[in-house]
Amino acid sequence: FISMIVLQSLRFGVWASTPRGNQELNRIYREAQKEIETEKEPVPVYLLFSVNGQQSFCGVAKMVSEVHFNVDFISWHCSSWNSYFHIEWLFVKDVPFRVFKDLENPWCLNGNGQPTVVTFARDATDIEPTIGYRVLRRLAEFPHDTSLADRLFQWVERTIQGPHRACDHNHSGREGASWHGHHPL
Repeated sequence: FISMIVLQSLRFGVWASTPRGNQELNRIYREAQKEIETEKEPVPVYLLFSVNGQQSFCGVAKMVSEVHFNVDFISWHCSSWNSYFHIEWLFVKDVPFRVFKDLENPWCLNGNGQPTVVTFARDATDIEPTIGYRVLRRLAEFPHDTSLADRLFQWVERTIQGPHRACDHNHSGREGASWHGHHPL
């Protein structure tokens, strides 16, 4: 993905995953909706975003709709995304992976059968709810100076100022949903 896709997500409140990721996220979202019927409070599904190579989480969003399959979101410029779902952004800030180095996800095992650190999870990887809650709490409480949104808006501003800035290689990295989890709050 390119940074512009994340900016569009911030603006329009939508996201998409791989076909397999969309299936998994839709399954988890539907399960959470069924749990709402028996619980007094909603069971949210959270998506945690990271930028490849940046060694930090850059944001958290809550999934607020099922996946709309076989319907393209007009602004996606990625032909492999043929679905989308609505999200509500909760945090947009950079939080280094080192803050989470002690949190292991028992639902995601490595080749030796050991739990992996939450920062090693990939798109649409489910996380054990108590660990997910601890991740969210650390994200919420972390003091930060920068955010992906700040960098994206600065890039857009520079791009608008002149056509010679339309290709800024410092901001063309890949971004995407790293993993998600749900926890009854």
